Amino acid sequence: MHRFLKHIQKMILFVSVLGCFVTQADTVALNNLEAVYADSLTLTECEQNEAAFSTLNISNLVPTLTSNNASITAPSLIRYCATQLRNPGNAPFVLYHGHSTRGVVVLFHGLSDSPFYMESIAQAAFTAGYNVVVGLLPGHGLRENALAVLHDANLKSIWRQHVAQVIHAAKPLGQDLILGGFSTGGALVTDYALQNSSEVTGVALFSGALRLPPNAEALTKFPFAKYIAQWTELSYQTSGANPFKYPSVSSYAAGELMAIIRDIRRVLSNNQSLDLPIFVAHSEHDWVTPIGGVEELTANVNGEHTFFRIAKSLAVCHDALPMSSAQIQLIPQPEKLTTDSCSQKKANPVHAKMLGMFEFFLVNQSSTFNNNNNNNNN
Repeated sequence: MHRFLKHIQKMILFVSVLGCFVTQADTVALNNLEAVYADSLTLTECEQNEAAFSTLNISNLVPTLTSNNASITAPSLIRYCATQLRNPGNAPFVLYHGHSTRGVVVLFHGLSDSPFYMESIAQAAFTAGYNVVVGLLPGHGLRENALAVLHDANLKSIWRQHVAQVIHAAKPLGQDLILGGFSTGGALVTDYALQNSSEVTGVALFSGALRLPPNAEALTKFPFAKYIAQWTELSYQTSGANPFKYPSVSSYAAGELMAIIRDIRRVLSNNQSLDLPIFVAHSEHDWVTPIGGVEELTANVNGEHTFFRIAKSLAVCHDALPMSSAQIQLIPQPEKLTTDSCSQKKANPVHAKMLGMFEFFLVNQSSTFNNNNNNNNN
């Protein structure tokens, strides 16, 4: 009975969200994306005060129209809210043009973060003419019980499987496939792209976590380090001043991230032939994920890379890089500032320029894809 009611709930929510004519392939894709989250979450309609938890405004999301769908209206923003999630800003979402586009961009957030951190990046990709899917990594955005996932012995596999499921469901929404991520999300999409290079058109990394501080990397090499992390992390707070981020990073989950980073390094060290354009935005001031990791990736992968390097003098902190001023305004400042200069939330001062370069990268990938298609048809 419970399974039947959950199925009915999914269908009602899907019809109410979509409420328009779209192609059959798009309907299947959106339905499959919803199913990914309906399996682990109790989906529900989003709160009425959604604007308090998101910078996305449907009136500013102007879909592109084609000659085949000039009269079609479709929701530009589809958000998968759930009772287990802290607020709508923590929910996965889709930015949708109402039809399959020249490409689909699939984005993933960082460790302890949420889809909120990807909002301005997602909107830039949407403006560039792409449908956009922003995923929610397992164990994130929850009101409680995050450790049930973040301490799972198979966490690395759980993340990888989820990323693959979201990507597979999203593919019909666009011709080519761009994968992107912030921090841990960047590591996960890099990991996927290296293993499935024939599927991927390009990769976009924002503060990509391909290297951690030396002390953190060294600690994860100790025998039984992951088990010690579990024993010392008996409880985990999911609520804090920031409504879109856990107050701390799970040590065990960070160890699993390091395991993924080492897997990426092994692939690169094997000199695997890979031709994949990469967009990188990274701050030289970032000590959480040092810039050397993405430098190593771009040096070992062929392709026309775009590297948006933010000078150390600008002091752009790790989690500030993807954030617009509008996003920062929705995050309360901490009551007590520490000696850490990154404790005070500040927007990336070159955020607009960064997104402009990202949009240019996306348009260029689309042009390359179209040229290749034309050559194949001749």
